[in-house]
Parts: sequence; C-alpha cells; structure tokens
Amino acid sequence: YTVMPLDAQDDFEAAMGEEEYQGNKGWRYYTEAGPLLVYENENYVPMGFTYDSYIDMGDLEAAPERDRSLLLMRSLGLTEEQATRYGHLFVDGREGTRQETTGENGEQLGSRFVYDEVNYEAYVEDCNSRRETSSYNIQADATGFVSNIYLERENLVFYATPYDPGFTATVNGQPAEVLKVSGGMMAVYAPAGDNEIVFTYKTPGFSFGLSLSLLSLAALALYLVLCMRARQKAAAKMAKAAGAEGAAIGGIEAPQQPGDGIPSWRAKERSRKLARQREREAEQQR
Repeated sequence: YTVMPLDAQDDFEAAMGEEEYQGNKGWRYYTEAGPLLVYENENYVPMGFTYDSYIDMGDLEAAPERDRSLLLMRSLGLTEEQATRYGHLFVDGREGTRQETTGENGEQLGSRFVYDEVNYEAYVEDCNSRRETSSYNIQADATGFVSNIYLERENLVFYATPYDPGFTATVNGQPAEVLKVSGGMMAVYAPAGDNEIVFTYKTPGFSFGLSLSLLSLAALALYLVLCMRARQKAAAKMAKAAGAEGAAIGGIEAPQQPGDGIPSWRAKERSRKLARQREREAEQQR
C-alpha cells in the first residue's frame, strides 16, 4: 500500500500513464482515510524470495535509471566478488549488448554492458515469478524477524530489507553470512528443502557500550564507598582529638591507646606538666 494526500492524486495517476514512470503502474485505488488516499500495489511481492538469474551491479549502472528497479525485480544484483562465489546458482540475466566506450579525445575506456529496455508487461511477469518463490511465513518481533521458505534447490534468499551491519542471521539454526546485494538489500544462502531463516538486529557497538557503562558504574560505586570511609575515619580522628584536649584542660590525663593519633612525646610532656602542677599544689597545702 501507499498513502498520499488528496492533492497528490492527480499527479500520481498521471505518472502511472507515462513511460518515464513505469514503476508507478500497478497501483489501484483502495480507500480514502480522512485527508489521505490509500492505493494498493497489485504487483506486491512478499518479503523473502529467490531469483533464477543475476546481474552485475557494475553493468547495471549502464541501464537507463528508469529501468533499474524493473531489472532488479527480474534478477538479483551481485557484485563481481559475489558473482564469483554464487554465480553457479543462477543463469546470467543480462539481456543486451556490450558496447565499447571512448573518452572525450577518442581514447578507448573499455566496454560496458547495455541492457535492453524493460517494459511493464515483463515487469508484471517478473513479480509473479518472484511471488511463486516467496516465503510462506514471515513473523517480526522487537529484535528482528523469522522467515520460513521452501526451496526446490539451493539458492540465495533475497529480503527487501535495507542492509545494516547490526543484522546477524541463522539458517536452520546455523550462523549464516548476511550479504549486501542489489545495491543495499540483504540476502542469505540456504540449501534445498524447508528452511527457517532468523534475522536478529543488535545496534553495532551495543555490547561494548553496555560493558563500558557497567564498568563505569562499578568504578563510581567504588569511588563513593572509598570517599565515605575516608570521611568516617577523618570524623573519628577529630572526635578522639577533641576528647583528648578536653581531658587535658580538665586536669585529667587521658589514657593513651593505640591509634589515638597523639605522638608519644606530647603525652610525656603532658605527664611532666601534670606532675609539676601536683607538686606545687602539695607545697601550697603544707
């Protein structure tokens, strides 16, 4: 489905009749929802399907821009490296001619493949072919999606989901490489038979960031505990020192205990002062 404002209807429907916008064909008016119009795509293909042919992404650039999306419904777009690894699974989907290219001064720049023009009728047939090989079950959740698909032969299963390095995949419980194909979509290799393909998304760097955050919280907690203990020790020392000074002023010698924090020479000096004071008081009484 596609949604558009009411004032865009005329332009949209006019574009469906123009050769330049063949990709707009196949949309049927569905309903009106308040200030919006809803159109249904008659050529809808479920997510997750296979191809019989492939095209080289470098050569695809030689095709008219208006035809590229139509060509990518017919054939899977592979890089040169991917074609080397998986090309045996497909037939070459190129239909056209290779032409020599020259520079401004007539120098030879090599050759490029020029694709034959794709018409809308062929596009509809390609959509029907892709629909026949699509997943029979797709379920999405907060972490990704699960796809079930039956394959007559081993193949690459294409998903019209933008490629992202945060995606990982398993095929029948085994890790599988997620390929970036057709200019930015995803595909995975699957064997013949019934397959369960699971895609899981995790934000790149999430695990490292989470570990770093937990480590930072632990360091902060340790710092706060050490600061609290340091304040407690400082308060205890100040209380003991204040108690010792008060006892000395009152004429009573405060007993020295290990850890009181008063140097031994000060304690001895206090003892001598107290002894002389007692002697003077005894002489006055006599």
